[in-house]
Amino acid sequence: MTYKSGTTPHDTAFVVGQMFNNAIDFWKALVNYCVNLGIDIKYKKNHKDKVGANCKMSGCPWRIWASWAGKSKTFQVKTYNGEHKCGRGNVVKKISSSWIVEYYKNKFKINPYIKLQEIIDTVWSEWGSKVSNYMVGQARKKAQLSVVGEYREQYLLLHRYAAEILKTYSDNTVKFSLDNGVFQRVYICFSSLKLGFLAGCRPFISLDGCFLKGPFGGQLLVAVGRDGNNQMFSIAWAVVKLENT
Repeated sequence: MTYKSGTTPHDTAFVVGQMFNNAIDFWKALVNYCVNLGIDIKYKKNHKDKVGANCKMSGCPWRIWASWAGKSKTFQVKTYNGEHKCGRGNVVKKISSSWIVEYYKNKFKINPYIKLQEIIDTVWSEWGSKVSNYMVGQARKKAQLSVVGEYREQYLLLHRYAAEILKTYSDNTVKFSLDNGVFQRVYICFSSLKLGFLAGCRPFISLDGCFLKGPFGGQLLVAVGRDGNNQMFSIAWAVVKLENT
């Protein structure tokens, strides 16, 4: 079967004169191309200044060459033959754990502890390529480290968030508790919610809570009242490491 660039729905096509910021972006495009078509290539030249590759199957005419384009300061495709005379394979060696992390980063953000088999099944159903448990396990580890880093950044922004709440209205309440600079708990109550409870809610307060599923755990606690229509009315909330009296 003959494949030509641009003939599949997800194909990343190349054309002579196509420009990239650098060799790294070109390498990424080549990997995506291989995944899309289910093929493998081998590099004849693999350098930050010039990259050349042929199809890995003997006798297949596909080839590409790219290098820096003079004064334009762009990495450019100089030679390209997009014809393939080889069949699609179900194992693409250019797929790596880093590619899985990059392509499925939103999936990992939603659930950093996603089951390995779910990732394997997703790659197979979307790309028709088989990946190993080991590769997917490495991808999940890298994704978890990335997500934890993002969570840390968000915790560092809590003081700025508190300052904005108090800047908006000074009668709002925000209380932090830190242990040697490490977050322990936070309590937040907007003045408007406090006044709304006093003005229009029944004189009852209940406490609800749930466990946080992020990498640092903890619990979210919410003080809830009942308004005149017997609907829930949030009054204040807190994030704590562990609920106690």
